[in-house]
Amino acid sequence: VDVSFVASADRHEPYVATSVRDDQRSFGAAVTRGTHSKPFVVSAGSDELLTWTRPIRSANGSLSLVFQRSLSSALRPYHEIRNSILMFGGILLAAATMLAAWLARSATQPVEDLTRAAQRLEAGDYEVEVPSVGTSELKGLAGAFNAMRAAVADREATIRHQAEHHPLTQLPSRARIGTVLEGILA
Repeated sequence: VDVSFVASADRHEPYVATSVRDDQRSFGAAVTRGTHSKPFVVSAGSDELLTWTRPIRSANGSLSLVFQRSLSSALRPYHEIRNSILMFGGILLAAATMLAAWLARSATQPVEDLTRAAQRLEAGDYEVEVPSVGTSELKGLAGAFNAMRAAVADREATIRHQAEHHPLTQLPSRARIGTVLEGILA
């Protein structure tokens, strides 16, 4: 903190004794006259100075004690901490985004596999078994799909056999014999 003493007598230019560098001196009317109970900001070239004035009792006129500190140098540690926090937060956000994408992909891949299996079942393809990967719930669902696939394939084979064979003799039906003969003749 730079310290200054500002002495002024009536109708005279104020006298200033200060530790402030020449290029940062800015002792306007706000600093030399009046008392401020709270700190205020004074522009000094390209910088701003946080300024606080206190009156001192004097028999020879007005005397004020002025404390000044460069606002940019006072805030520099806070700006560095803010920048570090923002950089750390950005890195953490990028890592969290990549982790979330990976977790979402690992969670949706088994569901996509089950969806493709259901579409194959709908199309009548009962040969391909549904892979059981993922969580225990998805493995249970894949097991249920496989059981359903096998049961539907068995029922379809039974229905086809019943449609093509006589129920008592198990001999091929007339429609089945016609289909076989057409295939042989072709």
